[in-house]
Amino acid sequence: MFTEDLLQFIWQYAFLEKREELKSIEGEKVEIIQQGQRNYDAGPDFLNAKIKVGNTTWAGNVELHLKSSDWIKHQHSNNKAYDNIILHVVYEHDKALDLNCSTIELKQHIRPSLLNRYEQLMQLNKTIPCSNEIDQVKNITKVQMLERALIERFDKKTEQIESHLAQTKNNWNEVFYRLIARSFGLKINQDAFEQLAINTPLKIFAKHKNNPQQLEALLFGQAGFLDQTFEDPYFISLKKEYTYLSKLYTLKKVSAHQFKFLRLRPANFPTVRLAQLAQLMHCSEHLFSKLIELEHIKELYPFFGFEVSTYWQQHYRFDEESKRRSKKKMGQSFIDLIIINTIVPALYIYGKMNGEKTIQEKALRWLEEIKPEQNNITKQMNQHGFSIDNAKESQAIIELKKNYCDAKRCLQCSIGYSILR
Repeated sequence: MFTEDLLQFIWQYAFLEKREELKSIEGEKVEIIQQGQRNYDAGPDFLNAKIKVGNTTWAGNVELHLKSSDWIKHQHSNNKAYDNIILHVVYEHDKALDLNCSTIELKQHIRPSLLNRYEQLMQLNKTIPCSNEIDQVKNITKVQMLERALIERFDKKTEQIESHLAQTKNNWNEVFYRLIARSFGLKINQDAFEQLAINTPLKIFAKHKNNPQQLEALLFGQAGFLDQTFEDPYFISLKKEYTYLSKLYTLKKVSAHQFKFLRLRPANFPTVRLAQLAQLMHCSEHLFSKLIELEHIKELYPFFGFEVSTYWQQHYRFDEESKRRSKKKMGQSFIDLIIINTIVPALYIYGKMNGEKTIQEKALRWLEEIKPEQNNITKQMNQHGFSIDNAKESQAIIELKKNYCDAKRCLQCSIGYSILR
């Protein structure tokens, strides 16, 4: 169970016994003045270390391996990035090497209790590896780790937003429209909705925002849903409208087979969500710019208080009239999902990129004012002692579970560090 990650963890936090007895393989006394900074990129494991070997103090980089022979196995001798190594740290010295630096073996300087705890964490097949010991962890440690996990969740979305910004020449309204479209697709159809938005620039919808039927023609046509043949008069009118608009703007549509209906509740059918997206475009303009100016989350909900067009109040699919009339207004839970997964991250990242801390703070405050998500992850983590009182905490919990617990990255988790220590 001993891994190089664990060895790096032990070195980084100086979890060593009898440090005063550290000696190089050559028998010289070794004093660790500074372990160095962990390097997560290519090259040596730790940079800018300061190590005293015998009577000489060295400044440079440190490389760690499970075995001395790994130096050869990893072909470091032919890599100039390792020319400035001042110390080779190994768990077990198994081969004499001709290096320009000293080597130390840590096997006899690592607490058995630490190894036992780590092995237990890695072998436990539970919701979270530390479930048996998490009660011993201070609450402040949990809170700090959750705050870190939330920021990491935003950072992941930053890459997606930066990619869209590059494609749109830093047009935040266009980027936000793409993100909103993606959110309307929910998990199963999000990629198809996003591609539709990419293929159909916002400026085209802006020209037709006062005509809901043309907006629907554009959306359903671009989604490939108008490629069928029905006798339905409304379908025929949309198809005729789209034929004209697609030629006018030279549009490239998405294939209808990319949109999934299977195992979805009718209210979540992509046809219904497209009808709702059309109404959002009809009822709002420069939405992202307006959201930046809002102060309170209660001012946000009216933007989503619309009803779908008359046709979709009586249909879930084309040419299939439903028995009961439904306004198909967006539900509170769906609106909250859009706020949690799209609006808040977009505002936070916008604030961060533009040095607007008040916008970042507003985004986090809005998260705190929304009820926590209820899903398998939040339920499981709550059972293991995590208090989840709002969406800010549920988002952090989800990130912690997926990115740390499931991957058993206990060595990179503050909670895991506290237990191993």
